[in-house]
Amino acid sequence: MSLIIISGLSGSGKTIALKTLEDNGFYCVDNLPFQLLPELLQWHQKEHHTQHMAISMDARTMTSPVNQEWFSQFPSNTRILFLESRDDVLLQRFAQTHRIHPLSWKTKGTLPENLHQERSLLAPLRDVAFVMDTSDMGIAQLRHAIQNWLQLPERKRIMIFSSFGFKYGIPADANNIFDVRILPNPYWHQHLQTLTGQDQPVKDFFQAEPDVQRMIDDIEQFIRSWLFSLPMVHIAVGCTGGQHRSVYVAESLAEQFKNDAHIEIRHRDLS
Repeated sequence: MSLIIISGLSGSGKTIALKTLEDNGFYCVDNLPFQLLPELLQWHQKEHHTQHMAISMDARTMTSPVNQEWFSQFPSNTRILFLESRDDVLLQRFAQTHRIHPLSWKTKGTLPENLHQERSLLAPLRDVAFVMDTSDMGIAQLRHAIQNWLQLPERKRIMIFSSFGFKYGIPADANNIFDVRILPNPYWHQHLQTLTGQDQPVKDFFQAEPDVQRMIDDIEQFIRSWLFSLPMVHIAVGCTGGQHRSVYVAESLAEQFKNDAHIEIRHRDLS
């Protein structure tokens, strides 16, 4: 069994790191008290099939000294990741998220004081860990750095493209919704009314309209610019009834990304 211990300063990305490992098949536990680790390891080895576990530990749980006895509690192939950032970056992150430092409830100190104390408490663990400075990293960069450190196989992102009709309601599970009701509607052409965006006559109709491809290209560019770093994304495309325009655009987008991700296509309201 392999064990990854994630620790570091509050605001440096421990939650993102743990979620990254969870997405790669690790059984993950957040903020585990050190005293419970031996029992957790025994239970996990008995009850779970996966051979990979990751736990996060912060300054509040580091009640035991980091010494040989401390390491004897872990499997032989344990690795420790310590995340940190510059104080100015951490202060900015706390300000942006309006979070309270975990030590503040105990120390009643200021945020800079709590950060200083946290560095001191975690210094022994930092000395024996792989240290990663996340000051200048975004979420995607941190995920990539962790995958490189552990030499995890690159997983294809999951992209779901779905169509729906606005008159039946907006899908609740979509990350982003694009409204294509502004496009020409085949419904007003009698010979196309009963067909769908999957039928060739309807495809021919859309391919003859330059604005349709222009919108598809614009949506594709938006996805590549702003959503492409996500491991899983659900793009929902809506028109009035979910039969023509949304179906065609969703399938066209899926075709554009077929070499970049694992693709799933859903047509919620297609009769």
